[in-house]
Amino acid sequence: MVINIILMTNTIANASNIYVIIPAYNPGAIVEQVVVETLKYVRHIIIVDDGCDATNKALLQKLAQLSGVTLLVHNENLGKGFAIHTGIEYALKNQAQTIIMLDSDGQHRPQELTDFISFSKSNTFQLVVGVRAEIDKMPLRSKIGNISMAWIFKLLYRQKLQDTQSGYRMMSAKFAQLFLDKVAAGRYETEMKMLMVAARNKIKIDQIPITTQYFDNNSNSKFRPVIDSLRVLGAFFKYSGIGFLSFLVDYAIFISLTYVFGLFFVTAHIISRTCSGIFNFIANRQFVFQSSQPVGLSLVKYLIAVILSLGISATLLYLLVGMFSISAAVAKLFAEASTFLLNYLVLKHFVFRTK
Repeated sequence: MVINIILMTNTIANASNIYVIIPAYNPGAIVEQVVVETLKYVRHIIIVDDGCDATNKALLQKLAQLSGVTLLVHNENLGKGFAIHTGIEYALKNQAQTIIMLDSDGQHRPQELTDFISFSKSNTFQLVVGVRAEIDKMPLRSKIGNISMAWIFKLLYRQKLQDTQSGYRMMSAKFAQLFLDKVAAGRYETEMKMLMVAARNKIKIDQIPITTQYFDNNSNSKFRPVIDSLRVLGAFFKYSGIGFLSFLVDYAIFISLTYVFGLFFVTAHIISRTCSGIFNFIANRQFVFQSSQPVGLSLVKYLIAVILSLGISATLLYLLVGMFSISAAVAKLFAEASTFLLNYLVLKHFVFRTK
């Protein structure tokens, strides 16, 4: 079959250093249309065959014969994150200055590459995300995953991002290298970690509106809202585990001092929190936030955070026991639970904050 490509000369004239990466895992015949349309706007396309079956592999090999198309092949399915890494590494080796990611399943319109390219010419950028404007038209699974992760992202990183799951993205060569340095290849969680790298390094994430086409209610999507969303919350779960161990130490000492040795409950609370705090500091610094800042600086900030948390929890404890006659053991549980999320945010954004 002869494939005709009509170049959009006004757009492609200065696009020699723009590379489009298309990760592909059994995308079906639609990928041909995606590639042909994309070639109207850019000179370089990198298709990454992430372990496709024989039929799809043959289709991609045919497309690789087109001028400007490079096909990179994984012998087995490694995951979209690996495909993204492979494509970015190749693009950077070939002096790409701008890299755009485009899905192979036809959801992203190649015509909207003009919006990304125009943005790159008139703005200084590091990372640009195409935001799906028509939220109401999203399939339920995509909507749940997007809304939940957008809320979590804002809570943890204090950046409002309307669409955390969109794979239509553009990045500078500088950010692409930072991404490769900071994020190990994985599956769909890799795209979320890309946003996390930007947020942690105080990089503005620009957003431009896009339209999205869904086929068969997005049944071809490999994204799993629950599993992949849980993966990106790994740090919070590690924090929770360490917090639970710290609480066991804290609670055991508190109960012993209060009920065995007869100490005043507020005094027992301060002593138990101090003991558990030493373990909590070391574990969080090493295993959760992996901070590289000097121990002394981290310790000073941690002590400030502990005093803040201790003041809040001790006040709650005193009110619950003194005013509402709740037993000290039950009040202690409530006071600690009330400050749990606050403590995580303070540790993340103040104590072990990435510069």
